[in-house]
Parts: sequence; C-alpha cells; structure tokens
Amino acid sequence: MAHSQDILGQLPLLQSYTHAILCFQLASNTTPTIDLESAVQRLLTLFPILAGQVIKTGASPTSSGAYQVVPYPVRKSPIIRYVDHRSDPQIPSYNTLRTAHFPFNQMPSTHFSPPHPVFPIPYPDTDLAPVLDIQANILNGGFLLTLAAQHNIIDASGIFQIASLLARLTRGESIPKAEVTEGNLDRQDLIPLLDDSQPLRYDYCEYLPSFMPKIPPNLTELFPTFQWAYFHLSRRAVEAIYAEAAVPSSSHSTPVQITPNDALTAFIWQRLTLTRLHHSPSPLAATDVSKISRAMDLRRTLHLSPAYMGHMIRTATLRLPLGEITSLPLATLAAKLRDQVAELRTLDAVRDYATFLARQPDKSKIAYSGGGFQPATDLSCSSIAHVDYDRLSLGGAMGRCEGVRRPGGGVLPGGCYIGPAGDWYGSVGDEESRQETGIEVLMCLDGWEMEGLREDERWREWVDEIAIIGSGLIGTLLALGLLNIPNSNPTTLRIKIYEQSAITHELGAGIGFTTCARKCMTLMDPRIAECVAHVATLNGEEEDPDYCMRFVDGFRTYTGGDCWGTSKGGEGGGVDVRGIGGEHYSEGRSEDNNNNNNNNRGGENEDRGVHIFGKVYKLYTGPRGFEGCHRGQFLDEVMKLMPEGVVEYNKRVEGYEYLPSGRIQLGFSDGGRVECDLVLACDGIKSLIRTHLYPETKPQYTHQFAFRGLVPMSTAISKLGRYRALRQHMHCGPRAHVLHFPVAKQQLMNVVAFVQDPSDWMHSGMTAPAKKSEVVDAFEEWGPFVRAVIDLLPEELDKWAVFDTYDSPVPKYAEGRVALVGDAAHASSPHHGAGAGMGVEDALALVTAIRRAREDVDRGVEVNGALEAALKAYSRVRYERSQWLVRSSREVGWTYEWMDESIGADMDRAFADIKERSHRVWYFNVDAMVAEVERQYRWCLWN
Repeated sequence: MAHSQDILGQLPLLQSYTHAILCFQLASNTTPTIDLESAVQRLLTLFPILAGQVIKTGASPTSSGAYQVVPYPVRKSPIIRYVDHRSDPQIPSYNTLRTAHFPFNQMPSTHFSPPHPVFPIPYPDTDLAPVLDIQANILNGGFLLTLAAQHNIIDASGIFQIASLLARLTRGESIPKAEVTEGNLDRQDLIPLLDDSQPLRYDYCEYLPSFMPKIPPNLTELFPTFQWAYFHLSRRAVEAIYAEAAVPSSSHSTPVQITPNDALTAFIWQRLTLTRLHHSPSPLAATDVSKISRAMDLRRTLHLSPAYMGHMIRTATLRLPLGEITSLPLATLAAKLRDQVAELRTLDAVRDYATFLARQPDKSKIAYSGGGFQPATDLSCSSIAHVDYDRLSLGGAMGRCEGVRRPGGGVLPGGCYIGPAGDWYGSVGDEESRQETGIEVLMCLDGWEMEGLREDERWREWVDEIAIIGSGLIGTLLALGLLNIPNSNPTTLRIKIYEQSAITHELGAGIGFTTCARKCMTLMDPRIAECVAHVATLNGEEEDPDYCMRFVDGFRTYTGGDCWGTSKGGEGGGVDVRGIGGEHYSEGRSEDNNNNNNNNRGGENEDRGVHIFGKVYKLYTGPRGFEGCHRGQFLDEVMKLMPEGVVEYNKRVEGYEYLPSGRIQLGFSDGGRVECDLVLACDGIKSLIRTHLYPETKPQYTHQFAFRGLVPMSTAISKLGRYRALRQHMHCGPRAHVLHFPVAKQQLMNVVAFVQDPSDWMHSGMTAPAKKSEVVDAFEEWGPFVRAVIDLLPEELDKWAVFDTYDSPVPKYAEGRVALVGDAAHASSPHHGAGAGMGVEDALALVTAIRRAREDVDRGVEVNGALEAALKAYSRVRYERSQWLVRSSREVGWTYEWMDESIGADMDRAFADIKERSHRVWYFNVDAMVAEVERQYRWCLWN
C-alpha cells in the first residue's frame, strides 16, 4: 500500500539523499556485523516505511507529481552493505583519520557511502530509491557507519532519530510504544491546509523565480574554486559569542530570547560578509544585499516530537545590506535572525506556507530557499547542534559514537552546517574533555573567502580550522639552511614553509644547545648561531660564567634542619662538594676564586641564604658548552633572518598524495592544493605526516609530568642566595626530581618539577593548569632546600605531560620523498635537554643531502631519484643516534629519580651514569656526520 509524503516533502528539489557518517573507534580486529544486522532487521520491522522505496507518481507537463513510499521489491541480505577497507592501502586507518579530525577531503562518498548522491545532487527518476540505505565501513582500528536517507521522506533530524533507534536496538533496549506510534504516523495530512476560499497571508513571489532549470546544474563544474572545510569553535568560544549576542538589543522594545544557534549564525554571517565586502575579486558595495537562509524544524509547531522522522523543514530568509550586516552589534543581528524565525514558525505561518506549496501543481518551479541565491553574497545555514552523541552509542564492542561527518560530494556554494564537535577534540575516554569540545562548522566557500576569513581578527580569535601540521624551531632552521645553500638555482630549489598558526611560535620556556648543535647551525647559516649568542642566558655571573651542571641529592642529604637567614657577608653555610674525577671540597672550606682551569672550581666560597648539607656533583660542559635561552626569544631572532614570502601562515595540511606526474600534492584545510617535489615534516610530536606514513606509531605517555613555573630572579636570590639562584641545579630523589636554572637574561628563574604519575594523562592537550599546592604535596617529604624552591612558585602553574616515542619508534624517517624531522621523527623526553639539538643535527644532515641532490639535478640527474636518495641517506645516518637519544633520555630520567635498579639512590654511581650519557650527547663529531651523509647519498643514488 502506497504511503504519501506530507506536502513539505513534495519538492522535486529534495530528490536526493541526506548522508551522515557516524564514527566509532574499535579494538583491533573487531568486525561489527551480527549485532548491527539484527538491529537493522528489528528497526525495519518496527518502522515499515524505512524498508520501502520512494517513487514519484502522476508527473505530467503541468504537474511535478507526488512522492510516495511503496514496498521495496526484494531486500538484499544482509541489509547493511559491509565494505572492509583494511587491506586497501589508499584508505587511512581510523586513528589516522581521527588524528586529522576526519577532514572533508578524506571522507569521499565514493568510498564511505551507499551509492546515492549527496544533497543537493539529484538522482535520476529511473533510479531505485530506497528510503534508507546503510553502509558499514570497516577500517583498521574503527568503523564508519553511514546512513543515507531519501531527502523527501527523511530530513536531518529524522536521520539522527534513526541513528538513535538503531543504537538503542544494538544495546538491547526496547523502543517505547509512543515513539513507535509517532514514527509510523500517516504523513499525508499532518499540516491542516487553508480552505480553498482563504487567501494566502504571505507573499511567495520570491519562491517562484522567472526561471527554474528543469535539470539542476552541476554546481561543482560551475564553481570549481569552491571547497568544503571544517572550522572548530571551542566551548569557551561558543559561550563568549553567545554572551556577546545575548545582550539586550536597543532596537527591540521587548527582550528577544535568542539561542546559541542564533548567535553563532549571526557571528558567521557577519564575519563572512565583512570578508566578502573587503576581499571579493568582483567589488561589492555596502548597499549590496546579502540573503541568509536558515533551515527551520517545524515539529514543535505541529506538536510533534523528534520521534517523527518525516521531512518537517522549511527555510526562513532574511535580507540585509552588506554594510548593515557588518556594522550592526552582534546582539542586534542575532535578534533580527530570531525575529524572522519566530514569525515563520507560528502555526498560521506554517499552514499558509503549506497551502502555498499545495496550490502549485508543478513544484519543480518552486525555489526551496526563496530563489535568487547569489554565491558571492548569500549564505545558507542548517544546524544539527542539538544532536547528542551519547544517544548514538552502539552496543557491545562497537561503543560510543565519537562524532559525525558529512561525506565528500559536490559543492554547495555558501552552504553552512553547524553541529557538535567530535570527541577527537578531547582526550580519549575523558568525559570532562568531551564536554569541552564545542562546535564544528562545515562551510563551502571560494578560496578567496577562506583566505579572507584567516585575515579576520575576530574569526582567528575563536575559530580553528581542522588540520595538523606546522613549522616551529626546527622547520625554521631547516628552511634557513636550505635557503643558504651556495649558488642555489631558484628553478631547482624553492623553499616554502606552511605554518598552521597565525604566527610562528614555540611553547615552553627554556631550551639549550650544545657546542655540536651550535656548530651545526654555523654550518647551515652562521647567522643562526649568532642568534643563540644574542639571546643566551649565562649560568653564573656575567663577568664570571659558570660552565658546570650541578646534581644534588635533594631528598636525603638535607637532614641538618632548615637553615634560613643570611650569614655575615651576605651568604653563608657549609657545603661538601665532591665531583667524579677528584673534585672534593669539605664543608666550610673556601674555594679558589680562579675559575680559569678546566674544572671551573671557583666561586663557591660565598655565604648562602639556604644551606646545602651534602654532595654537589659538578659536570663540566666546557666554555659555552651548553647554552640556554628562552625558546620564544630565540625563534623571534631567527625569524628576522627569514625572507618574505617563504612562510605561509594559517596553512594547515590535511594530507598529501602522489600524483600521476610523480609530484606530491598537499591538501589544506581551506580546500587549497599545492604541488611540490619534497615534503619535510617538522610538525612535532603530534605529526600528522608521521601518522600517514606509519599509522600504528604514536607517542606514548611516559607516566610522568612536570610542573613548570617562572620566578622573578630577584625573589629567587633573596630566598636561595645569589650563587644558587644564578646556577643550574638538578635535585634528584625518589620518583621525582627538580631542576632550576636562569632564563631571560637572568631576569627569571625557571623551575621544573618532574613527578611520576601512575594514571593515564586524561587532558585533551599536553598541558593542563595546576595549583602550587599540588607541587607542595608532591615534595613535602623532600629536603628544606627543595621545599624552599617549591615555595617560590606562583599559585597558578602549568603541568606538562611527558610523551615520547620510546615504546613506539618509527621504522625509518623517510618514505619516498616524504621525511620526518625533529620531534616528528624521534620525540624524546626532556631529560637530556637535547631534543632541539638533535633536531638541529637532523636539519644539517638534510641540508647536506639536499645540497648534493640539487647539484646533481642541475647536472641533469632526474629530480625524484635524487631527492629520494637524499632522504634515504638522511634517514640512514640519523636514525641510530636519534633513537638512542629517545631511549637514553627516558633512562637517564630513571637515574635522576632513583628508578634504575642497578643504581638506585647511590649518587656516586648515578652521577657516573649521567656523565657517560651526557658526554655521548655533547661530544659528537659533526664533520664525520656530514661526510657520512654525503657517502650514503652517493650510495643510495647509484644503488
């Protein structure tokens, strides 16, 4: 028996499919089949309309006919289309997609959806059109469940009701009778139409344009420069925008209760309009008009609940001059949007609109959004922000729905979809971080519109595009080294940095460079090493630098009680200083002030405000052997060397692919694409490129975090004494250690307190706020000097999770013409203070290999072969040393914290271990590395 659709679903423009991809993370080798299939069978039994097919009857030259649901001829078994992508090398793993936040261009409907076009692309009348079609995509580490519903019969709210029903059925829950009843309502006469004698109250001329094409145009061909891209707004951003828009508008005599959706829509419309007004290739005037169309759900007006799955959408349109949109307060603009929706959502307005549709025999002439849509000025918005992902969690091993994606299909210029952000913005399994994920906006814009939004300060303040890549310190140094290659031919060596942020920046306070790291800088570009000297902070007095690192038992040796106060002479107290190799200073003995000898034995005869009773182990680094500076200050200096145009900001790489031509194409979050010959990924510990190359390798939490805080040096000197405040000290102890050293030209003392953590890191980022009381509690049993250092910390701190690749190393650093550099290749814990220096060594190795490849290309060697040989040589030479650093850095941390069973709390043996490892880091033959890179390059090129 035929089942006619209500009047709102009778527009031929809707003859397409709504698709929703639900994302689920799975344990390895789990295949979601039996539970899903049986749940779908029960769903179709409860709601027979979902098992039917859509047909159009009664069409004629003067009538568009009517859409009906009739029984499906023969349902295939299984009902769900299962596609196993695990053996397809072209399909990324679930974790790879998750890490990249499921970018639009990596979710093509041709791979992940049933074979029905995605709205607004229509399907031919001859197609067999099921009401509901389902495809389960099995990936390594997860699966994507795609629901495709015929758009005349099921709207977006309806498809998520179907997803909720299916989820509950897989969990073994029963569906309430009232919900079943409403889902099976007769749809034909839900909206009471006006009598034939009653005139329409509203003017619908705009819905009947003078020309409507019989065959909808191919928008992708008409608008080839338009692309879809996701934008993310955190919960904090959404709340701030809503707070601004919710201020009572002066233009309204009575307060208007706007919704967060009104606020977000107003914000998007205003920022996009400002971009269009100032950046459009075809100049626009402030008097030109923009139309915004918003999809309205009419269920509440008709006293229907979300259990009703039919098409219950109409659009509300508002037209305003561009100048007015950009100049109005956000509250006023949001109120205007709310007024328009409120007016058209009344029962009288809904009946009037439905009657208008019913009185048009040929509904193919009706423009769904009011006609006259102009991509250069207009915007069309739809929202599923109300969807609760918890309601979509499947039973058994399938688990929680992490988020929803729209599959890639054709373009819809000016299209905008607002929805809840996925779990991938929070920590896995962290309920609190899931609550903070915020909102995602999917928009289809022209390339210049994307670029213009990036330049909009308010947009950048709140919106992050979905993408992962950047160039920090190592990427910058590498580019400068490549740009400094002598006699570079710009036709064979062009350098471009794509940086995801609005500015180049580095996290963290202190960073140190050994003599060999600075030599690498000098070989790449002498100006880089000069930047270090310019911002370096000395250890000790400016006129009398101290070239020693100090290691102290911070837990047991301070047993003489708290010794506060200042002795005569300014600083006083005894010290028993004994270093490996013969250094031995007795308590109270004055030391020779002459520090020109190699042991730097002078300067420890001053009085002290805090006594140290115990051994101080001094590790000599040599003159300027380990120079520290502030990360941000150093990067600011080297960026002054960067030529204009090399760095492109706000360019976030979503993926790459090799083209048939042999070149590599990078895809950006703004929909842009560029081609290149070589990709050098300096995108850090969370490297997206590493995830593409080696999906199963990812940094692991070391179950250790560090409290970090900066103390004014004047305060540190007053409490600890000048001598100790101006010199680096490492205080060792059980399952923790404390490090302090001067930074920022000795204006600040950086304090880093590491502690072991038996729990998993549950925060979404690698840093989290902390309180001073947490540090005080962690070190309450330590000696008085360490407690005095802790006492200097501010009340509000940061704690930094220590992640590394110790447990999950990549097998090599290059595949083809894509290479990993620095932390992207070998992220280590910070206990050697050599992670950045190791990245500098990587950069020199790459500069050496690429310089040779460039010379060969200039002589006629095929470019791809030369570059592959260069990256292969780099990987071979750098792998062993950098992987040793990852292991040694973790292990020396165990030594600091008395966790090495062979050493324990024996500080003599601990210092011997520290010294041996440190020397292996510091005393590295850079010249030999350069020679080996060149040798390996020749071997790789000819073999």
